[in-house]
Amino acid sequence: MSVRPHPKKSEGWWVIDYYPAGRKGKRIMFTFEGTRGEALAMEQELRRSPGDISQLVSPLVRDLVAPWLEHYRSVASTGTYKDAINSLSHLLPVFGLFKPANISRQVISNYKLKRLQDVANPKEVEKDKEPRFIKKRTVSKELSYLSSMLKWAAEMGHCPDLPFVIKGFPAKQTTPAVVTPLTPRQITKMYENTDHEYRLLYLLWADMGLRRNEGLNVKAEDVDEYRETLSVVGKGAKQRIIPWLSNRFADELKRVLDIRPSGHLIINTDTDEKFSETVKWLKRAATKAGIKQNVHPHLLRHSCLSNLAMLGMSPHALQQIAGHSNIETTNKIYIHIRSDYVKDEAEKIRKMR
Repeated sequence: MSVRPHPKKSEGWWVIDYYPAGRKGKRIMFTFEGTRGEALAMEQELRRSPGDISQLVSPLVRDLVAPWLEHYRSVASTGTYKDAINSLSHLLPVFGLFKPANISRQVISNYKLKRLQDVANPKEVEKDKEPRFIKKRTVSKELSYLSSMLKWAAEMGHCPDLPFVIKGFPAKQTTPAVVTPLTPRQITKMYENTDHEYRLLYLLWADMGLRRNEGLNVKAEDVDEYRETLSVVGKGAKQRIIPWLSNRFADELKRVLDIRPSGHLIINTDTDEKFSETVKWLKRAATKAGIKQNVHPHLLRHSCLSNLAMLGMSPHALQQIAGHSNIETTNKIYIHIRSDYVKDEAEKIRKMR
């Protein structure tokens, strides 16, 4: 086991190489944020965990981590799996030495209160910027991972069921504010100010409505030029076929295919490796376009789907484009569509009656 600086994240992030079954077993790379001393303390916590819980009568929570992560990796997306690991870096220092049966409602309540006092941007605070505290939504998400792990452990017979349900904060306190989508004019303005090497990725989000990682993972083999469709593997490894939704996307896609006829289409041109950085160039394009709103990949996806709805795409077609398992998800997210659009639709109905 070792602690080393994270190769891609900023200072204060660490990677702990974790071998729950010994050096000859499977390695788990545990991402941790904090000081080096805190990372070393976390390493010691993991080192004391035996990893194999099959023979334990009453394991500690820390003993459940490795086998649960192995299971969770097979059922969750890469992004969700990494998010679970990050959440565990906050959960384990509090719950790691508890036996599941000893976790009480009060322990959960204490975690919630303490976690809300943690600063979310310590590096910025060091530069005399205003602190941002951890949000209730984040705490609820972390507790959902703890709940998922303990439910799995109970199902596998490693520990008894908890006598209560682990709850985060009420939904009305954690539901994010409605985000105003970018207008077609703003999306085009950003596209015109996006560096050429990033334009295809930008359009995969802004014109095709893909999720962040879906866009980053597109390969030449996913493209059907004859039918003008794109095959996308989304959440839960579910595949969907999306027709090309704009001429500029079609033109940009063909340009990139001429350069890279196989493999990942979104790559780092300096290393020829799959591309991952999505912040600096996107914010640079937004600034050049005069957009003050915080622009990120999900906002582009959100804007794309909202604009498709306003253009008259049916909810079921929109559901297919978005990759939503439930039509209600599509309806709830895009219920905010502009009142003038709703008014125009109402006028059409009125004239028909």
